[in-house]
Amino acid sequence: MKTNNNNLISEEKHRWGWTLPRQCPSQEVSFHVHCHYLKQYIKPGDRVLEIGPGPGHYTKVLADLGARVVLVNISSVQLELNRQCAGRFGFGYSVVDWVRHDMRDMGTFVDGTFDAVVCFGAINCVMENRDQAIAELLRVLKPGGIALIGVMSLWGTLHAHLPDAINAASLDENLAMVKTGDLCQETYQNCVQPRHLFTAKEFRELLERNKVTIEVLTASNSLATTWHDRLEDILTDETKRNQLLQLEILASRQPGCLDTGTHIIGIVKKQLR
Repeated sequence: MKTNNNNLISEEKHRWGWTLPRQCPSQEVSFHVHCHYLKQYIKPGDRVLEIGPGPGHYTKVLADLGARVVLVNISSVQLELNRQCAGRFGFGYSVVDWVRHDMRDMGTFVDGTFDAVVCFGAINCVMENRDQAIAELLRVLKPGGIALIGVMSLWGTLHAHLPDAINAASLDENLAMVKTGDLCQETYQNCVQPRHLFTAKEFRELLERNKVTIEVLTASNSLATTWHDRLEDILTDETKRNQLLQLEILASRQPGCLDTGTHIIGIVKKQLR
């Protein structure tokens, strides 16, 4: 049966609300933390590879920062959604190309093509091939270039969704997921999209195995993750919002908080040859 991509794109538009703002207050906080580091490390004119860009939340930020962006996704539906959002939300001028690729093999690009690589979330989806994915990501990065890599946190995700995890799965399923980090059919019967969730220790070891210099290791949503109902009013008050975001950034860098946020961000520099 032939898949109707137009229907799939329409479903994705509905899922994302055909808008770029975040879906809930805690996601807005997490988005701000990720953007905080993009603004620190991405420079005007940088040639940036964004892997797994989705509809373009971060693509738009990269455009605003003056980057020239190449977008890679294994899904043609997601690429087309991003292309349409680029036209609707005005960030298409910065996109050099939309390329369908498996991030584990991006043979189209020669070694050292990009000044920076942004990969927020895609590493979770390659499961046991994560070392291969990191190695390929680093291959296309220039020596001395920066990669910003974000992954879903094992303990932080469980913390954020604890009632749902307990109500939806048995103790054996949850223990299997915690033991392996794998959220898949083998551990969760109702799992739709397999993912590997990381502890901070495991993520650090993954980066270190690939011989990079770790510039920053931080969480996001360490403070905000369970305060959804209370955050709405804070985020609409500029003074309170700024205070929350500064505290979130500070807390998320603390070693004791790395496993408490929904995501972990590693910012690494490729070693000079």
